[in-house]
Amino acid sequence: PYFLDVLAGIDFLVEQEGIDENNIGLMGGARGTRNASLAAAVDPDRIKAMVLMSVYYDDDLAKIFPTLDTSVLLISTEHRARERTLQAHRALKNSDLILYPGDGQTHHIRYFQPGVVELVGDFMEREMVERQ
Repeated sequence: PYFLDVLAGIDFLVEQEGIDENNIGLMGGARGTRNASLAAAVDPDRIKAMVLMSVYYDDDLAKIFPTLDTSVLLISTEHRARERTLQAHRALKNSDLILYPGDGQTHHIRYFQPGVVELVGDFMEREMVERQ
């Protein structure tokens, strides 16, 4: 279970000076969205926000997503992973959704939709800084 690696990474991170251990944000793409989501389900006290691109959605996440209080930004292109991303958006309690036109690889989205970098930054700032 790779989500345990995510949790171990968080454990390491919070040992560093200046890190707020109860205000962690995660970002994942494709199967990394599953790992981030499972980590948030296991450790909701520390993980406050997630950005998930090209959502990986399966039966486990269908059960977990309705229970998550974590703020989530979902990003996908119109054709690639669109249906899975929409399923996730419907299942999550607190999610924003961005669907870009076309069929580009979402992990390359910063190249064909450069404004996404600012949107991700704005989302994380809103969810992790302004809501404290």
